[in-house]
Amino acid sequence: MDQINLIQEALTTAQTVLVMLPSQLTLDKVASALALYLSCSKIPKTTTIVCEKKMTVEYAGLVGVDKITDKVGGRSLVVSFDYKEEAIEKVSYNIENERFNLVIQPKDGKLPLEAEKVKYSYIGGEVDVVIKMGGESSLGVGRAKVINLDLGVAASYAEVVAEVLSKLRLPADEDVAQNLLAGLRDATNNLTAEEVNANTFEAAAFCLRLGAKMVKSKNGEKLGLKEQGQVEQSRAEKKESPLAPPVVPQPDWFEPKIYRGGQV
Repeated sequence: MDQINLIQEALTTAQTVLVMLPSQLTLDKVASALALYLSCSKIPKTTTIVCEKKMTVEYAGLVGVDKITDKVGGRSLVVSFDYKEEAIEKVSYNIENERFNLVIQPKDGKLPLEAEKVKYSYIGGEVDVVIKMGGESSLGVGRAKVINLDLGVAASYAEVVAEVLSKLRLPADEDVAQNLLAGLRDATNNLTAEEVNANTFEAAAFCLRLGAKMVKSKNGEKLGLKEQGQVEQSRAEKKESPLAPPVVPQPDWFEPKIYRGGQV
């Protein structure tokens, strides 16, 4: 069974999806993983994206990069706060208008809980399926079903993810497409690498149809108007090649002059 069918089968039954980046990163891998994460986030699945390494400025222009975490979360919500012995009278809960309210009542004479010191986290639970974007990671995933996306004959991981989204009809918008196009161009040296094939250009067309723009720098950041203007000005200057500097006439050029012949 190929990896597209494996993903389709896994997403049919999974409730939690984890997109995992490897320890060895490239812009193509990060951009492709984010595109897959953004797509899966639009279907009724609990989706997270993890990487054991912190993101650097190289990936700052990618959509959703702030969603990448370095921890594999659980499914049970934990509410924690500073506890002082004999300060709490009672803990209870109620449900109003489909909202769960946790009520913490202090004892008489004790200060109430400070809301700004309350923290939230997740523990426990198992991830149903993990989709790895090439390479290994030291992060544990428990007993989840693991699918390793590999390049095969593709020129980039963006090409692979574009094919997955297209064939499985998963949600894709301009943000997804922009990430994929950034990864595609980075991995293929702007579509000029030897590995580029017809499927590579089909993936690029898939992104462009969704609204992705080709005006992007290599690190995924869009060129601003100022930078774009500088590029255009530089190109215009290179086209200008005057043969000689302009001649400035001397002040006496336009004055009448008398020429006398010499004596024999």
